[in-house]
Amino acid sequence: MTCQRNWLYLESIFSAPDIQRQLPAEAKMFMTVDKSWKEIMRKVVRLPNAMRAATQPGLLETFQNNNALLDQIQKCLEAYLESKCVVFPRFYFLSNDELLEILSQTRNPHAVQPHLQKCFDAIASLEFGSAPPPAQALGDAAGTERPSSASKVVETKTNDIIAMVSPEKEKVPLGK
Repeated sequence: MTCQRNWLYLESIFSAPDIQRQLPAEAKMFMTVDKSWKEIMRKVVRLPNAMRAATQPGLLETFQNNNALLDQIQKCLEAYLESKCVVFPRFYFLSNDELLEILSQTRNPHAVQPHLQKCFDAIASLEFGSAPPPAQALGDAAGTERPSSASKVVETKTNDIIAMVSPEKEKVPLGK
């Protein structure tokens, strides 16, 4: 049960490419456990009898080895999170799961939105810039272009932060 619980927890973390890039040694260790766990589960599916499945030769040692690797990965992960909190102390206001959610999406500044107020009391949200909609025009009989009234304009958000918004809806614009 311990192996399954730890594997489930870490599987969701190490499935994020950003975390794999930031923790390559731990990702490699996790892939070893992942491969082992999936192989065990394939064998269990082939053996519908619980006693036969649980008494396979070497199974206990495999679970013990996997548990040791998962414990080592977990300790390295905690040390990694602590190092991030030391660099940016406001991360201490977040749980490890919340911090991992942010770190696993380092290329997506929109991912911090749900956690902003825990780190900064006076910031409820960030306002992001908008990309101009693609030009969609129709030509008339004279060959001149006019905007299409039938097409819907879909606004695309950029990663440029243009303002901070307080819980009271006060806005502080940010300039370049």
